[in-house]
Amino acid sequence: MSECLMCLRIQAQAYDLMAELLLSYPERELNFVAKPLQIHHAELSTMSEKVSGFQNGYELQIKTDMQEAQQIDVYLQNTSHVQYELMLRPLLSVTWR
Repeated sequence: MSECLMCLRIQAQAYDLMAELLLSYPERELNFVAKPLQIHHAELSTMSEKVSGFQNGYELQIKTDMQEAQQIDVYLQNTSHVQYELMLRPLLSVTWR
């Protein structure tokens, strides 16, 4: 199985719920890294978003494999209505050590 970095991009207001879901994943204890983001797109709703030009968000990163990434995605879809952007980044092995 090939290892990957599963990246979930969410809006800031969804962070607490998404973190709770990931921490309660039933198959194993998931560890993740949360990186703050500035999400730029055309559909800004509040005045501060229109002035600043972005929404605050997070990218949650989980080191896993392709099969488990799919299982986590299905789990999240079945247990919440949180919208997220999913990306999988392949991890390469270091061969010079």
